[in-house]
Amino acid sequence: MTTTADDTVVLSFEERFTVALMRSGMTKREFAEYAGTTPKTLWRYATLRDAPNVGILRLLALASGLAFEWLRPSPDEVAESREKYAPWDLNPEPTDSEPLVVIQSLAAEVLAEAEAIVREAVAA
Repeated sequence: MTTTADDTVVLSFEERFTVALMRSGMTKREFAEYAGTTPKTLWRYATLRDAPNVGILRLLALASGLAFEWLRPSPDEVAESREKYAPWDLNPEPTDSEPLVVIQSLAAEVLAEAEAIVREAVAA
C-alpha cells in the first residue's frame, strides 16, 4: 500500500486480490475449488508471478462484489512483475552441450528399447 501526494491510498494488485478474496467470504482453497484451479495457482496470480487468468479475476470480482476494473492489474504492475520475476538467464540455449548430448543418448536408448518391446509384442 502506498499513499500519493494528495493522501490517496493505492493498493498493490496483491493487496486488491487479498481484499477481494476476503470480501468473497471464501478461503483461498475454497475459491480455488470454486474457480477450478489450485491455491498455488491463485498465489502465483496474486503475486503476479504468472499473468492472472481473466476468467478467474472476473469470478473473484463477482464473488466479492468488487469492480473487475478495480481488481485487474495495471499494465505497469504486470511489466514490473515481469522484470522482477524474469529468469536470470534469458538465453534458452544450454551453455555447455555435454549434458544435452547425454540426454539425447539416453533418449535414443529408451526409444530403441521401446521399439524392441513393441516388435516383440507384435510378433507374439
